[in-house]
Parts: sequence; structure tokens; C-alpha cells
Amino acid sequence: VDSSGPNSVDSSGPNGVDSSGPNSVNSSGPNGVDSSGPNSVDSSGPNGVHSSGPNGVDSSGSISVDSSGPNGADSSGPNGADSSGPNGADSSGPNGVDSSGPNGVDSSGPNSADSCGPNSVDSSGPNSVDSSGPNSADSCGPNGVDSSGPNSGDSSGPKSVDSSGPNSVDSSGPNGVNSSGSISVDSSGPIRVDSSGPNGADSSGPNGVDSSGPNGADWSGLNSADWSGLNGVDWSGPNGVDWSGPNSADWSGPNS
Repeated sequence: VDSSGPNSVDSSGPNGVDSSGPNSVNSSGPNGVDSSGPNSVDSSGPNGVHSSGPNGVDSSGSISVDSSGPNGADSSGPNGADSSGPNGADSSGPNGVDSSGPNGVDSSGPNSADSCGPNSVDSSGPNSVDSSGPNSADSCGPNGVDSSGPNSGDSSGPKSVDSSGPNSVDSSGPNGVNSSGSISVDSSGPIRVDSSGPNGADSSGPNGVDSSGPNGADWSGLNSADWSGLNGVDWSGPNGVDWSGPNSADWSGPNS
């Protein structure tokens, strides 16, 4: 049957029902049900559960689970694996843990971990690595860390870090750093820097810098500079100067 009122049913498959009201179900397969309310299930396979692996279930309500592998669980409520509460787990492999490397685990609660490499961790809670708070870390490489809070880091290479907070760095090469905060740097090569904040620098060549803020510089070659602020200098070549303000000079060659 099909009705627009509560407690009505509409079946698109065998033994399935569908309703826009509470406590109604919708089945895309035999014996399956689907509801947006608690304690309901959504089945793409037999026995009224939605599982991408054996013994798995999926629900938007509490105490439900979703498993992509054996013995794994996923829940947005308490006591669910891959839970937003403490001691929760998410398993893409056996034993309720999600690890892309040895000894790694993943949880959104405290004291949990996620490893993309050996001995590394990831968590959004306190005391966990790759945390949204200070002094946290996440490593996809050796000695690397990543956090959205201050004093944290992310390493795509040795001894490099990345953070969206002040005093953080990000390196695409050795000894390079990059940050959207003040006093940060970005290096595509040795000894270069780039910053979108004040006192930042950006270099298209060796030992060159470029800044959109005051006291910034832009060098197109060695020992040259281009300032957009007062008392700035624009050199088109070595030993050349061009000032747009008072007491400025324009040299087309050395000593001219």
C-alpha cells in the first residue's frame, strides 16, 4: 500500500515498506528496513542490516555499528567502534582498529591513534597525535607532525612541519617552510621563503624575497630588491635603483 499519512507503507521490493513518518521502514532488499529515526536500519543486503563486511551493521542512531572488515564497528553514539566518544574505534581491518601502518589506530576520542607510518598517531581529542589542540602531531613520514593548533606540525619530508596557526611551518623541500600566519615562510628550494602575512617573504630565485606587506622585498635577481612601501627599491639589474617616492632615482645602468 502507499499513503501520504503516518503509519502508511510503500514497498519498492519484497517485504519492504516505506513511510515519511516515524517508525516507518524502507527496504532496498529482502527483509531490510530503512529509517531516519533511532533504532532503525538500512539494508542493502539480507537480514535488515547495511554492512560492507561480515557482522557489520549501519545506523544513524546510537549503539549501531558499520563494519568495513571483520569485527569492526562504526558508530556516532556511545560504545560504538569509530565513536566520537572515548575508547571508540573504526576498523578497516580486523580487531576494530583502522591502521594504515603498524601499531596504528584511529579515533575521534582521547587516547586514540591513527598511523600512516610506524609509531605515529592521529586524534582530535586531548593527548592524541594529529590533534586540533596545541602540542599535537600527525606523521605520514618520519619525525613529522601535523596540527591545526599552534606549535604543531605536519611533515611530508624529514624535519618539516605544517600548521594553520602562528609560528608554524610547511615544507615542500628540505629546510623549507610555509605558513599563512605571520613570521612564517615557504620554500621550494634552499633558503627561500614565502608568506601572505606581514614581514613575510617569497622568492622566485635564490636569496630573493617578495612581500605584499610593509618592509617586504622582491628580487628578480641576485642582490636586487623591489619594495612597494616607502623608501622601497626596484632594481632591474645589479646596482640599479628605481624609487617612486621623493629623493628617489632611476638608474638604467651602474652609476647612472
